[in-house]
Amino acid sequence: MSASHSSSIFQPRETDKCTWVSETEFFDIDDELEEADVTIEDLRAGYDTIAKAFAEAHIPFAAIGGLAFTLLGARPDYLTHDVDFQIHTTPLKLFEKLRTMENVRLKTGLQADNFRIHCQIVKDKWIGVDFLMTNNPVGSQAQKFEGYQVLQITPLLQSKLKSYFAREAERDKSDILFLIEKHSDKINTGVLDGDQVEFFLNGLSGAVLEMSRKVLQV
Repeated sequence: MSASHSSSIFQPRETDKCTWVSETEFFDIDDELEEADVTIEDLRAGYDTIAKAFAEAHIPFAAIGGLAFTLLGARPDYLTHDVDFQIHTTPLKLFEKLRTMENVRLKTGLQADNFRIHCQIVKDKWIGVDFLMTNNPVGSQAQKFEGYQVLQITPLLQSKLKSYFAREAERDKSDILFLIEKHSDKINTGVLDGDQVEFFLNGLSGAVLEMSRKVLQV
């Protein structure tokens, strides 16, 4: 993203259909959303709402993060509270679409390098949405899975190895093991970071370690 994009601040217009709230109110609501009960149906509804808007605006996208893993069938005992998307577009084009949506809440002073919004999925129920902009064509890194546009397995694994390397969260370890166990045939081990792979393997033992070494070819 260019410097001019990263310094852009988007402000309300009288013609906007979206809802604008102050930064303080936005983050207060954010805290409430993090504590709210979320179902798989909520996450799918959040995906459907954003996917429909992106299709209308011709914005390439793929589900990432916890949403992608949930759609792929992981995390039966844990659901993310947000829906995350990787998109290939300009901040201005994304913003121009968001401001036409009645089911979207934005915070005043919204910056181009920090696109987090709230999306209404059903009456009186909202969910947080984060957008990660990339210069890489998303279409080449996306796959269709049961009708959902999800980031391909290898880029998902790369992102999770990086996250685990940084914070050692058990959730990240579980997600990595899910990909190794369920989608080993789709992993391109040649592009994985060797240090991150070794760091991950150091936290394993026994049969799980052996399986992981075999799949990751270490």
